Amino acid sequence: MKTISVVIILLLNTILGFSQDNSNSGLLSRLGGIHQEGNYFYELEAYGIAVLFFPEAYSEKSLKKIRKKLKISKKTNGFTDTVFGGKNSIFRHQEMGDDSMMLYTANYIIDDKKGSVYGFQFTSVNKRDTLLERRFVKMFLNDEIPESVYAYRQIDSIDFAGRKIALGPACHWMYVHNVQCPDLGQMDWSLHTTLEDAQTASDSKLTMADNLRMGDIRSMEEVDVIFEGVETTAKRIRYKIKIPKIVMGGSNVLIVYYVVVKVRGNYISCVLSHYTDDVKGKNGLSPLLGEVMELK
Repeated sequence: MKTISVVIILLLNTILGFSQDNSNSGLLSRLGGIHQEGNYFYELEAYGIAVLFFPEAYSEKSLKKIRKKLKISKKTNGFTDTVFGGKNSIFRHQEMGDDSMMLYTANYIIDDKKGSVYGFQFTSVNKRDTLLERRFVKMFLNDEIPESVYAYRQIDSIDFAGRKIALGPACHWMYVHNVQCPDLGQMDWSLHTTLEDAQTASDSKLTMADNLRMGDIRSMEEVDVIFEGVETTAKRIRYKIKIPKIVMGGSNVLIVYYVVVKVRGNYISCVLSHYTDDVKGKNGLSPLLGEVMELK
């Protein structure tokens, strides 16, 4: 069994589009989360979100400690947002990444009015939606995020864009909306309100994968597929991974599919991958990928 993760889709989900659905229920339908040891991690419209709990009162002293914990540069000036109605400090940072991609980080440090502090860290690429950030923070603080949003660390089944798929204990979460089943494939997805945002997210992930230079591209092509019952096209790339087969424990040729399509009311950007020796049966796909896609 290969123990090396598919690096391509361990990247932060990183592109945020402006949400056209102003309802909380619509936002929740696109939100996924994992709760781990008092901290929370979310994926929302290709936005990476971490919520960290600090059991100490909001003060100048605690603020310095939290800034250090969240790796907020001393050069980044903060400001207060009155919309939250209490003590808070907001810090925003942006920098140019590879291939002219703009990397954004926003940190919200907020007094929970109970003697503790929450730190919200948002990461995105190329776009920022401050209204969505505020909506999420207020929903979290008002305890409006239901348990149904959270995935269990021990996987039995997953909610894939509104459809439940039984997988079993062999699979595990790499991140929110990013599941890997060793020798069976891996999928990383985000839900969006517009086709443009979904396509931008997919293009960004492809660009970041290229920047990793994890292997040589052997082929790149458009292929016809049926994804969740919808006929569409996918971009298929074959990579020859630089790591030798003997180290991999099997094939070092990775096949990656990039799909953007409307599924059950939301647009989905999905990256699916498997090694050539993961293919089982006549479909030409690994078992995990075969759960959601067919090759035509």
